[in-house]
Amino acid sequence: MDTFDDGIWPDEEHSVVPATITNEEVYGWLCTSAYPVWKDGKLAGHLCVDISMEEVKAKERSYVLITAFAMLALTVIMLIFSLLYVDRSVVRPVVLLSDTAKNYCSENNDVVHHAFEELEIRTDNEIGQLLSSMKQMEIDMNANIHALIDTKVALKESQELATKDALTGIRNKLAYDQEVKKLEKDL
Repeated sequence: MDTFDDGIWPDEEHSVVPATITNEEVYGWLCTSAYPVWKDGKLAGHLCVDISMEEVKAKERSYVLITAFAMLALTVIMLIFSLLYVDRSVVRPVVLLSDTAKNYCSENNDVVHHAFEELEIRTDNEIGQLLSSMKQMEIDMNANIHALIDTKVALKESQELATKDALTGIRNKLAYDQEVKKLEKDL
């Protein structure tokens, strides 16, 4: 039995042995603790244990490395899912809106024009609101274009009516003056 720090093991009055950490050449870096064992109400001895602090530190390093790698892996996985979510819910819809806006009045016949109404973007954020506004803009612009075409047709018809006599249907003085201007220009 080894001696205690002060050279005396506890007796029945002071049976608790405090845990101590020692670093000696003979035993190494140890944490030592003892627990009293009682038999028939008398102190029979102490149950002692020595734990190598080198082993504790090695386990601690191992757990720290495992935890760090697990956290790194979890961070990478969360980052990947975050990027996929942002791509699906922000980047793709914005690119789709941008392409549709570019093609809206494009002179290229290979692309679909006026396609905002056909877009399917299911988001309840600013992108969804933007799509809703773009769809309304497309409806309004198409209505304005149709109104302009109707106005142009009506204007052409009224110009034709302005150059003919309403009763006889023969060309009038305005038509004569327009024809003179055209001939002078050709000359």
